[in-house]
Amino acid sequence: MSQDLIVKPTRGITLIELMIVLIIVGLLLLASLPSYTRYVQRTYRTEAVELLIAEASRQEKDYLLNHRYTPRQAFIGVSGRYRISAEITADGRGYLIRAHPRGNQLNDVCGTFELDNQGRKRSGGDSQLCWTGRG
Repeated sequence: MSQDLIVKPTRGITLIELMIVLIIVGLLLLASLPSYTRYVQRTYRTEAVELLIAEASRQEKDYLLNHRYTPRQAFIGVSGRYRISAEITADGRGYLIRAHPRGNQLNDVCGTFELDNQGRKRSGGDSQLCWTGRG
């Protein structure tokens, strides 16, 4: 028997095998996308809570110094995902601070966050879960 008749095994993968692997990877990515999106939204919620608490601290400092809360112009958070606004009562003895979602954060189940001078925390979703970052 001559050496020409011996068939050597080929190395590598076929195009069909490559396509099957790519389809499986694509399906796994497609399945994980909603979970990843919720994770990102939860991360940005933390920024909203921090901004509300920081604004409440500023308001309390103003009240301590001036015996009334001070109106402030609305501002956008660092990430641009929330607009923070503060409404002051007519007598200057109360406030309601809101974090309004913007951009992709509009699809978040927690919606708008609110914090008032009594420390009451509200949101569009389950307030307990949204404010602790677990929702």
